[in-house]
Amino acid sequence: MSTQAISLLPPDPHMCNGDEKQTRSPLSLYSEYQRLDVELRPPHRMASSHWHGQVEVNVPFDGDVEYLINNEVVQIKQGHITLFWACTPHQLTRPGNCRQMA
Repeated sequence: MSTQAISLLPPDPHMCNGDEKQTRSPLSLYSEYQRLDVELRPPHRMASSHWHGQVEVNVPFDGDVEYLINNEVVQIKQGHITLFWACTPHQLTRPGNCRQMA
């Protein structure tokens, strides 16, 4: 399966556009793209923790998954929604039988 990015918000003329280069903190509320993306993809085990300056929402559709978030094991049950500030180090450690998640 391929990754699908879906932009849910139209471009806002009052926000920075992609042609303007700006220096931003990785903890900035807005990404350089100024949009909300939803990815539908198969989950994969991550080799190490990572972080980024956005809010992350995860929904496993057909099986439970396990994350390590700030060195704590977090189980995300099938069909449940998990929301966290992704500047906290996180890593998908066990995709289990899940084949598709957002």
